[in-house]
Amino acid sequence: MTPQERQRVFAEWIRSAMPWVNARFSAEFTPNADQFKCFIGVGDPIAWRRMEAEIRAAVPTGYFHGELVSIVNTGVSGRAVCYIELSGYPMTVLRGLPTWRASYQIENPKIPTHLHFDATRFRHPISPSMDELGRLADDYEWYLQAIALGVIRRKPELGGDREAAFQPRGQYLFEVEAGSGEWLQVGNEFAVRSNGLPPYYREGIVAAVQARLTHVGPQRLMLLAALMRYYQLRVYEPRLEVDETGAQLPSPSLPNITARRLYDGWFRRAQALDPALGQARIDALLGHVERWTEAVPGSSQDAYSWEVERAVDKRVILPALLADEEAAAQALAQHPVAPPPLPATSPRFKLFFGGAQRGPFTVDEIAELATRGEIDHATRAWDMRWHPKIGKWSTVGELPDLAIALGRTRDEGIPDPDDGVPDPD
Repeated sequence: MTPQERQRVFAEWIRSAMPWVNARFSAEFTPNADQFKCFIGVGDPIAWRRMEAEIRAAVPTGYFHGELVSIVNTGVSGRAVCYIELSGYPMTVLRGLPTWRASYQIENPKIPTHLHFDATRFRHPISPSMDELGRLADDYEWYLQAIALGVIRRKPELGGDREAAFQPRGQYLFEVEAGSGEWLQVGNEFAVRSNGLPPYYREGIVAAVQARLTHVGPQRLMLLAALMRYYQLRVYEPRLEVDETGAQLPSPSLPNITARRLYDGWFRRAQALDPALGQARIDALLGHVERWTEAVPGSSQDAYSWEVERAVDKRVILPALLADEEAAAQALAQHPVAPPPLPATSPRFKLFFGGAQRGPFTVDEIAELATRGEIDHATRAWDMRWHPKIGKWSTVGELPDLAIALGRTRDEGIPDPDDGVPDPD
């Protein structure tokens, strides 16, 4: 390589490693020697030091310090890494703040922020605007509906598949033309959350979702509502965060909020078409979710670990039930038998008081807590007798066994648990 070719390569290399900042480096701000650092990591520093003058000459002139280039030994032969750090510049020198996002999106394909082959593993470097947040939320809702309706499906993870080792995992497939059998990848859940649905496939996915919803009756709407309820409570169960008072409170994510919105919408539509369908049907379906759904292997990895309490695979409605209203009606008509109640002496109630979830307690233990004034009729309670993961938060005064123990009975229905109180572990 001639000196001229080396100069060109070094200049492009160092410019690529430069901090991405659009600023006025002039009389307003000139970096001091301790604010600009450039390290060249190589496996053979002796040979590279012979070209040190050429490397220094490649550093942008005028406001930077080319003499501060340091060649260090990495011990890795055949590879050179350039690291540059610029620090301490004031905000006043930054240019184009109103348009920096657009500039970033233009420059990013030339010099990618993430060099890993799977950029979806990292948080998106651009903070979206409110309009973009709305678009991303809409696209994610279409994505979740597409999964529920079978418009898209998760590609199986093949351990020995060489292709899978060099592309982001968790790809979803879309049949570009109904009945063609040609299913193409549209990205994974992380990509949809960061960028929305791919523009090339978005129109087709939205149209397919709308077409299938047009022909869905009340029975299948109840199955879809129950599926989204399962996603809300289990697949995207919010991670508990400790607030300033020490209370453990759920922090709902976009998937959790979206699943709840879809559940509410589909449940209301089902009831509007058939008023006989009620919450008891949803509860019954959730109690035996394995009877009318099938698991999506590996989909527990679709959620960000910092957003969910635990990793749980998605489930989808069995194709035979999703395709036929009569089959869905038969699934709804099955009345599962509740498991036998625990013995009266067994602890079966969890309570939420003092800013934390406690228990389980027996009836006698709860009566003692009430006697000591630690709880009252308004204390949040959970009856573990039926199903500890699908049941609902209530209050001590609304559970007959506890109300009797505290000298009061009520017959009112149990409210929905989505009130900020976390589900029991």
